[in-house]
Amino acid sequence: MKFFKMFALLIFVFSIMSCSNDKPAEKEIPQTMTEEAQPTADNPQEYKPFIEWSDALVLNVEEIDKQHEDLVVLLAHLHEVASHATEQHEIGHLLGELINHTAIHFKTEEDLMIKYKYAGYDEHKKIHDDFVKTCLDVQTKINEEKAKLDMETLLYLKTFLSAHILGQDTKLTAFLNEKGE
Repeated sequence: MKFFKMFALLIFVFSIMSCSNDKPAEKEIPQTMTEEAQPTADNPQEYKPFIEWSDALVLNVEEIDKQHEDLVVLLAHLHEVASHATEQHEIGHLLGELINHTAIHFKTEEDLMIKYKYAGYDEHKKIHDDFVKTCLDVQTKINEEKAKLDMETLLYLKTFLSAHILGQDTKLTAFLNEKGE
């Protein structure tokens, strides 16, 4: 699982480094996207959500925002189920649902990039392809009972999702907004 941490870190660093002065600034990752669930100060028994949708993630392209929100909700549900020692086949099924929604979302973005001739298409698509491949590898291992979905993997998924929305997708949607999307 160290690969996942390194991969998530590389994606995050890459998305920050690829932002130059003539491109829109990336958004800051909301605190609810970077912390593990933990008790709050007001109520030690109340836990913060693992991940939740917030206005900080809105990029002003309605279809993309709706898909991002759906991905956040699915990931929160996957975390909830995995946290309660559910059977791995159920977790594998939910991971599959997350992967399917991710693939649909990536296709939406890629179709818009092609339609408007987005200069960063090749780079953005490679990030999408690499992420899906990694998720499919994890799903295969879970389905073959060679691995379990652990917190490290869930944190990798959360880190990728938040860094990608607030990095690469922020730049893409700024471009799309200029084109009238």
